[in-house]
Amino acid sequence: HGKTITDTPLNHAITHESPEIVKLLLEAGAGLENFVWVNLSELLQKSNYKFSDSSREILSLIIDAGIDLNSTLENGKTLLMHTAAAGAIDTVKFLVENGADANVIRRGECALESAARLGRKEVYEYLAPLTSPELRAKAEKELPEGLTYRERKDSQLLNAFMDAVGSGNIELLQNILADGMNVDAFNTDGNTALCIAAIAGDASVARLIIEAGADVNLGNETDGQTPLIYAAGFVAQAQHFSEDNEAKYIKSIQILINAGANVNLSDRDGYRPLTIAASSKSIKAVKQLIQAGADVNAKTNDGWTALSAAASVGSIEVVKLLLQAGASLNVRDDYGKNALSYAREEEHSEIIQFLLEAGAQEE
Repeated sequence: HGKTITDTPLNHAITHESPEIVKLLLEAGAGLENFVWVNLSELLQKSNYKFSDSSREILSLIIDAGIDLNSTLENGKTLLMHTAAAGAIDTVKFLVENGADANVIRRGECALESAARLGRKEVYEYLAPLTSPELRAKAEKELPEGLTYRERKDSQLLNAFMDAVGSGNIELLQNILADGMNVDAFNTDGNTALCIAAIAGDASVARLIIEAGADVNLGNETDGQTPLIYAAGFVAQAQHFSEDNEAKYIKSIQILINAGANVNLSDRDGYRPLTIAASSKSIKAVKQLIQAGADVNAKTNDGWTALSAAASVGSIEVVKLLLQAGASLNVRDDYGKNALSYAREEEHSEIIQFLLEAGAQEE
């Protein structure tokens, strides 16, 4: 095969997202013919024109080297028009701040009209003051229909997204995310995609969603249960099936912790992951959370602690683990009960004996 016009070291470096090599080549005098836009636009298109750290750096280098941001791409439009149509507001702002002209017309429209036609409201509101009155008036006519289209499209995309998360369809998820899906959107139950992945114990989906920028601490819209709380809670059900089933939730918990999940963030009722894990009798999950900095003496809104939870469900191993980690033995809740009280209520004789020997106080 013969060399094509895009088959150059510079374009290879752009395609493979290597800003270091792009910089070296430009410093060595690599030319900036218009054909570099082919590779650069394809690179941005892969992420629906949203920046990665490397693509932002590459574009900055190309701009510094003197590329014309108002160049016409092969399909007859500018990069600003493409990013406006994709709704990539951060990229739009970057391009404008670096010299892209909102009033450039290609194929009969400007960037504002591209945004209006596809209902990209945030981009439209940003570009409108930068666009001439004449072009703005034309774009305004497109906006109502564009917003209707966007609402319908977003609804369809959200349903497909949540279905893909629930079924663990990685390939479909990748395609939907590339199409501009808001990774932190809520479904009709008030859950985010990451919450659903945590409920399913699907570590692969959770990792993909996190890499796409999901907020690991964003909980259910109604009750505030976070992905970490869900994962800790479903360990209990998993244990009844098999060790392998439990292991996938333990893995999900670790992925969430590694991604920065707040182990002390509670739901609306004050329940934290550790309280839930203690109620689940999961020694592994309790150990994970303690090692990650969970507050062993945190209380729910009515004063319940992880120790009381473990005593209530009859898990002597978790009770011992919590006490070793510094749990207070005689903390009482709003009903005047401590861990010993709950152990007595449920007649857990081994825990009663252990707590008494440890110095637990009777009511």
